[in-house]
Order: sequence, then C-alpha cells, then structure tokens
Amino acid sequence: MAERMNDNMKKQKMLLITHGYPFGESEYSFLSSEIKVLETSYDLTVMAVCLPDADISIKHGGKRNFRTVRFIYKRKYTKNYILRVIADKAAVKEMLSMLPDIARGRNVLGFVKRSIVIKDVLEKIIRKNGADIIYTFWCTEETYAALQLKRKYPHLKVISRLHGYDLYKERNSFCIQPMHKTAASEADLLVFISKNGERYFKKEFPGTTETMVSYLGSGDFGRIKKGSECSYTIVSCSNIIGLKRLGRITEALSRSGVGLRWIHIGEGERSETEQQYAHKLLDGSSCTFEFLGSVPNDKIAEIYHKNAPDLFINASSTEGLPVSIMEAFSCGIPVIAPDVGGISEIVSDGINGYLMSAEADPDELVSAIERFYSMSDEERMAMAENAHKTFLTAFNAQTNAEEFVKALKKRFQ
Repeated sequence: MAERMNDNMKKQKMLLITHGYPFGESEYSFLSSEIKVLETSYDLTVMAVCLPDADISIKHGGKRNFRTVRFIYKRKYTKNYILRVIADKAAVKEMLSMLPDIARGRNVLGFVKRSIVIKDVLEKIIRKNGADIIYTFWCTEETYAALQLKRKYPHLKVISRLHGYDLYKERNSFCIQPMHKTAASEADLLVFISKNGERYFKKEFPGTTETMVSYLGSGDFGRIKKGSECSYTIVSCSNIIGLKRLGRITEALSRSGVGLRWIHIGEGERSETEQQYAHKLLDGSSCTFEFLGSVPNDKIAEIYHKNAPDLFINASSTEGLPVSIMEAFSCGIPVIAPDVGGISEIVSDGINGYLMSAEADPDELVSAIERFYSMSDEERMAMAENAHKTFLTAFNAQTNAEEFVKALKKRFQ
C-alpha cells in the first residue's frame, strides 16, 4: 500500500469525466482499453455524469486502480444560476450571437446552466483529490465546466475528446454546438477521433491549433475462423434511431436477389417501428432477420464467432468514426458503409469493404451486397484478410491508447 501511495505521489493527477463509465455498458467499448493505460500512467479519478435512471453496476475488467465519483445529474436551478450565467462574459456573448433566434439562445442558456452545476461538483472533487489535468471524454457541458475552473485555477490543463454528436452541428436539434468557440480558444488540447472531425472543427473555428487525432480503436475480438464458403449472413450493430437509417437496409434486402440472414444488434427509440417495417417487407421473402436488442459489448464477439457473418453493414446519415466497424474488422468481417464522417479513414472501397456515397440509398446498398457475393471465394477471402489487417495496423485499441497517453505525457509532463 505504501509503495502504491508513493507511486501515485509521483504521478500527475488526472480527473477523467465520462457519461457513465465505469457504470453500465454505454461507454465500455470506447474506454475499456484506454482506461487501463490511464490508470497506470496517472493518479486517476473518474467522474461519471449520469442521468437518474442510469445503470449503477460497475463494468470494468480487472482490479480498478482509480477513484470513482458518480454524479447523478438532476435538473434543478435557482435564480443564483441565472446570475452566474449573466456574469459569464463568454456565455452572454454566445447567447447574444444567437439573436434573433430566441430558441437557440435558450439552448445555449440551458447548456451553460448545466455546466455551472457540473463545475460546482468538479471543484469539490479537485479540492479533495487535487488535479493537474481534466480530461473530458465528450466535448459537452463538462468541457465548458472545466474551462470555467481553469480560469480560477490556471495550472489546470483541460483536454477534451470530440466524436460525432458532440462535434457536428447537425447532430444538435438547433444546429449549434454551444460554447465550442470557447473550447477552441481556451482548451489546452482537443482530441479528435477522426481526421475528418479535426478538419471540420478547424473549418468552423479557424486558428484552432491545439489539436490532435487519436483513433479510439477496438478490443481484439479475434479473427473468425471460416473457410471460403459463405454463411449468407450479414450483421449491423447500432442504436436504433433515425440517423442510423436501418430502414434502408430493410429495403435493400427486400430488393436483393441474394437470400440472406440479417442480424441486428442494438435497440433504441425506433426499435418497434423498424421491426414492424422489416416484417412488412421481408416476411415471405428469401431474406430472414433477427433483432437481438441490446447486447453487452463482451458478448458481441461471441455472436460474430457463432454466426460467422460475411458482411457488416452501416447505413448512417452521420457518424464520427464507428467503433462497431473496428470491431467487425477485428473479426475479419468486410464492411459496407457510407462516406460520412471519418468512415473513409477506415473503409477502403474494394479493399476491405465497399464505401458508398453519403446518401447510401437502398439501390446502392443492393449493388454493394450483390457485388460482394458475385466475387470469387479467393476475392472474398482477400477482402476479409484486408479488413483484419486494417484493424491490426490502425485500430487496435490497446496500441492506440498507449500512443495517446505517450503523446499526453510528452505534451503535459
């Protein structure tokens, strides 16, 4: 115990802020590898900002070498919060820039009020445990809360990751990402999960210099052992929400001349709607389907190995850089996906899968599926091998986490 305390005294203190991890499943696939490197490199505290109905079970492989704080976020404001927003010049300036659109201004107001609630909790944690670095895994209210604290405690270094929903304006119903301009000028480092994301942000906020790209990667699910024969099984894995466009996969299968079995992993607000649509179009056809619902991340590999799918399909209208594609590649499953977000950084058309246009309409999906199944056994096996090689060379989570932490140490030691 004394050796561990002495070791931690030598380490920089990092406060990592998540939207759930290590509680529940929601961020396990994103953070399970990175956290293992962080906890050995820093004196680490993890603060999970959770909603009241969030899963409270701890999901973390092995012994934890970090403190955990679970903050249940509840909407409760007093007049004092409004006064504190008014005292924040950057926040007031951003709200005024939204005029005459009052709804967008109110969206910024709500964002800043939530960040103040979180800031107060962060300050208590820092006073108790200390912190040299605050690392927010998502560039949302937590990041702005950390930047507010940085004004009070200038020694703090603030690092924030940007993915998809916390980066692209169209992912917000008001088509804005509140306080990103402040993050661009005041954060010590912004970390993007794709080159596309970094380019997008720098175009939105010219002059942003403190950035880097660090791919998340996937755990190694293990290469599926199969011969040259096809299983005529395809898989998809995502939340079932509008932007995932699952209906396009359904429509494509209904038009395909290939009799396929489709397995979908995941659930969401459109689960019932999409299943009813699949029944309507596919019942009585040569294609069958199965919606498995929510599946723990460590069980997805079992599903892939048991069913040995030939293809993984993504039809999203917008993405960051999907870990689900990296997981498929780790198994040697080629991918069909649209050219949105950072997908072109992982899917190479005709090499490890097929890259469709951003529209990815059902006819284009059908064409890609039939193109795959018209190839020779040797060509399909080569594509599967290339998919696995892509994972090994660029998207292994353990390797990427080690490189990321090495870069942080070099920059902030």
